[in-house]
Parts: sequence; structure tokens; C-alpha cells
Amino acid sequence: MNTPDVYSFTTVARLQHTLSHSQTELAYRLPYRSSFALFAALTALCAVAVSFALAAGSDGVHFDRVSGWLLGTLDARTHNIVHGLRLPRALSAFAVGGMLSLAGVLMQVLLRNPLADPYILGTSGGAACGALTALSLGLGIAATNTAAFAGALLATLV
Repeated sequence: MNTPDVYSFTTVARLQHTLSHSQTELAYRLPYRSSFALFAALTALCAVAVSFALAAGSDGVHFDRVSGWLLGTLDARTHNIVHGLRLPRALSAFAVGGMLSLAGVLMQVLLRNPLADPYILGTSGGAACGALTALSLGLGIAATNTAAFAGALLATLV
């Protein structure tokens, strides 16, 4: 037996006919409350992941000393390590991961295919072909990046 899905529009429309006004508002608010709780939990998880990235490294600066960063009680060496090395690395990794996931979701939404990814569509192969062409011609790094982008764009359009 199928259980009613609160998230679907048809179920909410059916509930409007059978429930009172306050219960119908609850049916509309329920998905928003659960999505807010999910957003809050994921935000907290991101903060924990960035804090662990700040504490990860080969030298002796670990989480107990990095936690002084929040309090402003770092010595000069730890301050240079955290602000000069680890914080830019952690924030750039966080931003690049977010942009890659956004690119994947956009590719799936625009093509209306949940299985769409750069390997299936040939985008990564086109980028590799463009980069290989630029490298075989002996071009510089900027031309290699441009050729890789052009190859990926051409493979996606074809």
C-alpha cells in the first residue's frame, strides 16, 4: 500500500479538500521545516570540515592550538601557518568542491538527465584532446588551458 507523500503537489491538493485550513498550512510548512533542519545540519558539517582542514598538517600545529585562532591567542608561527597556508587552502578547497558540485547539478538539470556527467557527455575527453593538441604543438600553459576549454566546449556542443 502506498503511503501518502507530503512533498507531492497532488497529495497536498487532496489534503486541502479533506483537512481544515490549519492542517493544510502544516502540510505546506512541513517540507520547509525539514529542509531548514537539513540546511542547518549541512552548514554545521561544513564548519566542522573546515575546522578539521585547518588542523590538518605535517607540523605540530594541531586542533588544540588552532582553536586559539577563534580566541585570537595565536603565537606568530601558528598565526602564519593558519592564516598564510591552511586557511587559504581550506577555503579554496571548499569553494572548488562547491563549484564542481554546482557544475554537475547544472549539467544534470539543463540536460534533464540524472546520469549526465562530464565523462558520459564527452566533455572531459574533449578537454583532454584540446590540451593534448596544445601540448603536442609546444604551446604554453595559458594556451593549453584555453585549448582544453575549447575542446570541452566543442565536445559538449557536438
